Amino acid sequence: MKLLDFIAVSILIAFSHFSWGQVNDEIDSLLNTLQINPITRADSLTLADNLATAADYFYELEYYNQALDHALDANEIYKVLDQAKSADLYTTISLIYDCFGDYPSGAAASHDALEIYLTLNDSSGIAYSYNDIGVFHYYNGEYDAALEYLENSYDYFQQLQDESGVSMYFNNVANIYFDKGELGVAAEYYYKAYQLDSAENDTEGMAITLGNLGETYTYLGNYAKADSILLLSLSVAEKDHDLWGMTNPLRGLANLYEAQGKLDIAIGFTQQSRIIADSIGAIPELSESYRILSELYQKIGDYESSLKSFKEYKALEDSIFNRENAKIQHELETKFQTNQKQKEIELLKKDSEITQLKHEEEINEQKSRMIYLFIGLIAAGLVGLVAYLSFVNKKKANKLLQSQNKVIQDQKNKLHHTFLQLEEKNNNIIDSINYAQRIQQALLKSEEHESTHLPSHFVLFLPKDIVSGDFYWVLEKGNQLYMAVGDCTGHGVPGAFLTMLGISFLNDICNTAANHLSPAEILNTLRQKVIAELSQDGQSESSKDGMDISLVKINLKTLELEWAGANNPLWIIRDSQKELLTENSDRFNLVKDEEYQLLEFKPDKQPIGYSFSSQPFTNQKFQLIESDMVYLFSDGYADQFGGAKNKKYKYKPFKKLLGNLSSMSMEEQKNLIQQEFEVWKGEHEQLDDVCIVGVRV
Repeated sequence: MKLLDFIAVSILIAFSHFSWGQVNDEIDSLLNTLQINPITRADSLTLADNLATAADYFYELEYYNQALDHALDANEIYKVLDQAKSADLYTTISLIYDCFGDYPSGAAASHDALEIYLTLNDSSGIAYSYNDIGVFHYYNGEYDAALEYLENSYDYFQQLQDESGVSMYFNNVANIYFDKGELGVAAEYYYKAYQLDSAENDTEGMAITLGNLGETYTYLGNYAKADSILLLSLSVAEKDHDLWGMTNPLRGLANLYEAQGKLDIAIGFTQQSRIIADSIGAIPELSESYRILSELYQKIGDYESSLKSFKEYKALEDSIFNRENAKIQHELETKFQTNQKQKEIELLKKDSEITQLKHEEEINEQKSRMIYLFIGLIAAGLVGLVAYLSFVNKKKANKLLQSQNKVIQDQKNKLHHTFLQLEEKNNNIIDSINYAQRIQQALLKSEEHESTHLPSHFVLFLPKDIVSGDFYWVLEKGNQLYMAVGDCTGHGVPGAFLTMLGISFLNDICNTAANHLSPAEILNTLRQKVIAELSQDGQSESSKDGMDISLVKINLKTLELEWAGANNPLWIIRDSQKELLTENSDRFNLVKDEEYQLLEFKPDKQPIGYSFSSQPFTNQKFQLIESDMVYLFSDGYADQFGGAKNKKYKYKPFKKLLGNLSSMSMEEQKNLIQQEFEVWKGEHEQLDDVCIVGVRV
């Protein structure tokens, strides 16, 4: 493919929602030339990578139709040029078909992926393919076959020490036992999955597992426990902006209230699930919502609404079946049309041969010469006529071109004027944002804190934009040192407004208090102020605004630490040769290494702001010793995409990084943490603000 052709295809990809059919034509042409011109190989792989990346983003945004179109087109190239990437994309295609409810196509894609992974001896790919195939057997009610494939995946996950994969195995096995009616066994497996997801801070997995566990407790009759777990699942999915993940706990809450006879509330939760599923095109979830609505309306005597919901449910269920029939019918139709065209071509060839033979028999040499002479005279006349008409049309075209040039020049002048106006407005906006940056920097404490009592420390502050939605805060009151790192909703200018509000409220709460407030008391008061200031009632858009925060109080004389957190944890790292830290519990998670031991304080899973189930924040205490390292941070570092596979950095590698650096000086730690971040990010865009504070006591 020439360079200009490749650029044209890339532009078509960028505007795929306008003219995607042209991209398909270009891909067909590209595939036909792969074996002819080796220069096209690099261009083709770049095109496929762009398509695959677009598919991933559409899938994350839950635009499943666009995701499937991009993935299928990318895989047409990968199947020829890169088997490993083709296998990975088959896995993505399988997940998309799962969301559509097209289980036969999903299972076929998973089998294609498994076949390639086995050839490449890719253990991770084999593990996830076995898992996916097991899930499709589960959808078909083939429980024994499903368990067999899932056990194979579990063996590989264990060998790879893939805790996310093991959690997935526990959750899928629990689903099977739930459907078989063995609820006690199902609950045990769900809880095992939740423990692994929580340790990895896998919010998507936590939301799914908690939703399943809550529904299990509903069927066991433990309504109070089911209610709290389902609300927690909904809160986790909502914080993660996971629309698909919200549909499961909403239907679970509907089943819970139906079991208690509160049918109006159950209908309300089911309608929420239906609206969300419809907005993202999640057909199985939408179908299930209509089924539940049909049963609920029937129970309250609204038979018209019940019948309407049942018809919607049946239409969706039939669409899942008919999609496969339509696919088969299309293949047969294509074969039929191809055969018909071939027959027509053969008939035309025979007619042409017969006509030619008759013509040669009837016309002799003399007639042929006369005809040729006659044709020559006519051709000469036609040439003269065409030349004259061309001259006349050219004069008309020149006049039209002059008129069009004038119109184009006028439009060009208008566009230039508009551009100058937009440039002036843009400069004004940038000046305003830069001024806001100076205001925010004035509110943030200097990294070189003016107090001589502040222990050795560093602050790594990397805003995504000019201004930041993350902030750090320090206040010294008597012999008590308060420190916090906050992560406000959004980034850039909207997030910066909330940081100013948060810093102002924290200063006001601590300076006006007569005594030394605990971190939990400060967070409770801060939440009240944010809800009141933003008029949050759970209905308006402002109810989604707020912040996550980790806040400590350290007695500079006794080194006693108190801490509370809203969604963000606290990590304390100590030399492995010194006194052992607290063992694992519901509030702590301990990681041990030959060189260090890391104690993670688990936060309350609720934000500073409005939430469905607000609870008082938990105050935790811990006795520090000299040379302990205390780390507070937002989620921007661990959530950054990068590396060879463009995946999230995640918390497990982040813990290992801080543990290995914890014995170094503050300046060395800061520089190496930032260096690791830049290397991981590479050429990718920074996705969120980053703020990390480290203190050695």
